[in-house]
Amino acid sequence: MKKINLFIGLLLCGAILWSCEEESTVPLNTDFSDALGSRTRPTIQVGDFSSFVDLSRGVVSRNWIVPSNGEILNANGKDPSSLNIIHVKFDEVGVFQVTLQSTFADPSVTLDTTFSVTVLDFITTKIGYTLSKTDADNGIFTEAIGNIEVEAGSTVYYGDISIGAPDTREWTFQGGTPETSGEEPADTLVAVLYKRLGTFDLELISSRKFPKGKADTVSLEDFITIIPSTKPVEVVEVAENGDGAIQVFFSRGIEASTVLAAGLGSFRLMVDGVETNIESARVDNSDESIVNFTVAENIKNTQTATIEYLGGAGIFSTDSYELDPFGPEDVALYAPNLMAPVDPGFESGTVASWDPIGGNETTGATFSASTEEAFSGGFSLKVEIPNTGVQNNFTVQTIPITTPLEEGKAYAIEFKYKQSVLHNGQWTIRLQPGEAWADNYKAFNCGGAQAWCGDFIADGEWHTRRVLKDVRLDTWDDFKMHIQFIGETDVPIVYYLDDFKVFEIDQ
Repeated sequence: MKKINLFIGLLLCGAILWSCEEESTVPLNTDFSDALGSRTRPTIQVGDFSSFVDLSRGVVSRNWIVPSNGEILNANGKDPSSLNIIHVKFDEVGVFQVTLQSTFADPSVTLDTTFSVTVLDFITTKIGYTLSKTDADNGIFTEAIGNIEVEAGSTVYYGDISIGAPDTREWTFQGGTPETSGEEPADTLVAVLYKRLGTFDLELISSRKFPKGKADTVSLEDFITIIPSTKPVEVVEVAENGDGAIQVFFSRGIEASTVLAAGLGSFRLMVDGVETNIESARVDNSDESIVNFTVAENIKNTQTATIEYLGGAGIFSTDSYELDPFGPEDVALYAPNLMAPVDPGFESGTVASWDPIGGNETTGATFSASTEEAFSGGFSLKVEIPNTGVQNNFTVQTIPITTPLEEGKAYAIEFKYKQSVLHNGQWTIRLQPGEAWADNYKAFNCGGAQAWCGDFIADGEWHTRRVLKDVRLDTWDDFKMHIQFIGETDVPIVYYLDDFKVFEIDQ
């Protein structure tokens, strides 16, 4: 034990280029006095230890104050005050303090410092559930133990309410959407939509990376039974897939035979305001909650499209509820986001894929992933320009995105924005090669002198901006997005930006 103690002590001291005395003596040095204490691990698991060291020089006396539930492992019958390093084991869960008090040859030097140690319990996995989003957001759950019944088309909110502060988890939601969920921070709370009838299992494996905690598993067989619903069938999403089919996603399964019997005249598809022929309407072979519509001509992703069900044609869900008319519903046309590798939705809760690169005047300007406002998900990019007496010029950009922009193809930039106030400054977006910068890469520029490009809005609401780019004359192996904000001298401005997208234009 003594060799281990000395080795840990040397590592701690070597980090600041000092050497420590043997643990059995108080290090005396009357040449000069300096006070410094340190600790190894602020968070441990119950039954583990944290180390504390007095790195001071010129110590005359020392006093360690350890809580009653803490055991000094390396005391070996010695007076702890003689030890310049102690290893304290904690056998209770909670937050505890270890205090170091030292006096020195130089009476003007003192040391009285307290270290906090958080002691976590062993992991015991528990799952909470609720059908209320408000309760879920406020952390109010019922523990999942026995079987529950839920109507088809309902969303169940599951929360990780485990003991022991796990930071890693693997969910399995049999019969639900999504069916699985992994380690992202948001996975402490997962919203699961149940579309089809049946009885399904639920499982959560939770563990902890630091301090390392052994994984624990809760597997609930036949936890949830989905029963026929008395609620209307809802449209969850409408989107074009990569094959050009328009897919309508419903909150529960649709009876395939009733869609065929209804006929194509029960639906209306509009493209750029003009009615367009539908070739077929069929329930998806792999997911009965999706109805696929095919059209004769490809809809370009720079167009707009809507689809509606006129009603009265006898279309039923798989739990025998007749569909109400819906729409017109906007169709999200197929346009894969080339910015996806940099987390354009900021759902990681960080701006790690964005760099602040300065500007001519950056005093007080900040950018962050904020939960205050978000167009989608839980986060957006918040940019604050204080403009207190100086005209700010603040720039940020993404890391290079390793997706080529190819010669002969055209691309578009799209983003959501919410701005606090109109002003006479401007902000500019440039789409550039990964390692280049120049004004000729300017993709979007708006300012007071340009009347905000005719349609820029600052009403405190979310708006969409799309900018189409010319056909590329060369190929970039990678690209980045660069944003420059130029404010006024006396108008504070707050921008919220979300859902950045760069996509290839259908030609």
